[in-house]
Amino acid sequence: MPKGNNNLITAEQAKAAGAALGECCNQLATIQEVEQAQGAVVGSMYRLQAMAEIAKVLNTPAVEAMIMFAADAGAIEVAGNVRGDQVLSVSKQAVTRGYLLADAAGPQFAIISGKGGAAFLVKEAGHRHKLRQAGATQIKATAAALRMEPRANAVGKFDMVLTGVASCVLKGETITVERSVQMPMRLPCYESDGPDGVEAKARRRLIRDLWLTISGEEATGEMMEPDHSDSFDHRPVTVLEQAVDESRRPSAGPSPMALFETVLNDLRPIAAKKMSKEEAQRVGAIVDGLKDAKTVAEVEQHCPEIDTMLEGFSDTVRAMVDDLIRYRKEALA
Repeated sequence: MPKGNNNLITAEQAKAAGAALGECCNQLATIQEVEQAQGAVVGSMYRLQAMAEIAKVLNTPAVEAMIMFAADAGAIEVAGNVRGDQVLSVSKQAVTRGYLLADAAGPQFAIISGKGGAAFLVKEAGHRHKLRQAGATQIKATAAALRMEPRANAVGKFDMVLTGVASCVLKGETITVERSVQMPMRLPCYESDGPDGVEAKARRRLIRDLWLTISGEEATGEMMEPDHSDSFDHRPVTVLEQAVDESRRPSAGPSPMALFETVLNDLRPIAAKKMSKEEAQRVGAIVDGLKDAKTVAEVEQHCPEIDTMLEGFSDTVRAMVDDLIRYRKEALA
């Protein structure tokens, strides 16, 4: 495919590439119907065929030039240490997952580099795009920082405690996810941080949870900011707990053991997908020990041992275990 001026696609080529990608993405969107009608094996073959067609378009030199231009122009957010070949490969992965290379609302994804290589992180504009594609309107999100707290068993580290709510209208129904005072969001931060940046992260996570609520999907790696990466602000954030509709809860709020189980449910997929067998066993032993503890003193007695067992784990896992310790102690108090 010949390129236009400045190594970019001409308007006609852009239209043709967009139409081809759109057709492939529409095919991907109907795979679930194929799986239900013809079975998972047939559906997987259709999925591979659609992905191959997307790759055929994305791998042309002209479209690759447009991807690099999108990164240079800021339509894709790219960390400073990401290589050009990583920009290409990761951007293609993001497009295959249904995200756009350019959006008037800002970048739909960011490309970061961490221990496992380069990956993409879905930004708020990307989650909003998915919601709009599903037919959602009036998409809103707000978050407010309540206070900053020292993190338990982690000297010099802090958490920002926030409340927030996100909502949209889908098929005439208002759908809401909320983090209330009874079950707030906790995002790691620096002692010098102001609330604005952390509140922006909280809004993105609320919009993400709104999409997960509507789609029924589970949170995947590209939806979560990594704990350690050569990213934009080098500030890790925790995996967001499952959003809860507080209108369905008793007015007294959830019990400490209900909060314990909520955090545990969020920790399980991390242990299954992101930990070695030995690491998962260590975390399992910690959880079993907390459940077996009969008094607050017994939990506190095991804290130094738990801290040793968590050596080498990410800040996210450590923060979640800290929450488990806190809720178990509250349940036993």
